[in-house]
Order: sequence, then C-alpha cells, then structure tokens
Amino acid sequence: MHQIFKEIYGISPRQYVTEKKLNHAKQLLVSTNKTIEDIADELGYHSVSHFSRQFRRGTGLSPNQFRPRPMT
Repeated sequence: MHQIFKEIYGISPRQYVTEKKLNHAKQLLVSTNKTIEDIADELGYHSVSHFSRQFRRGTGLSPNQFRPRPMT
C-alpha cells in the first residue's frame, strides 16, 4: 500500500499527512486567534515544541514568526 500511495501522490503517506497538517496550521495561524498551544493540540501534536520544530522545518519560520502581526 505504501508503494502504491507513493506512486499515485509522489510522496510517502507520512509526508502527505505532514503537509496536510502544515497547511492546516498555516490557515489557523492566519485566520484565527487560537494560541499556538491550541493549534498544536488540534493538529494532534504531543507538545508545542514538537509542533514548532515541524512547522519551522516545513516553512523556515516559527509559528509566531509566520502569524501576521495586528495592524496598529
């Protein structure tokens, strides 16, 4: 099944799930005021630090750096 998935999508199932989570995290960071902790929990990460490492690995930015600053 792993090989078939990779042939169809071009990435492993694990990479696929990671990308889906990353995209959802980006959406939540931009469109909600949820805390980083709440987002990490919603996406199923066991800790905020693990979520932050994965997010930085995928985007080059921390979740706080990615989140838009409020206009003042």
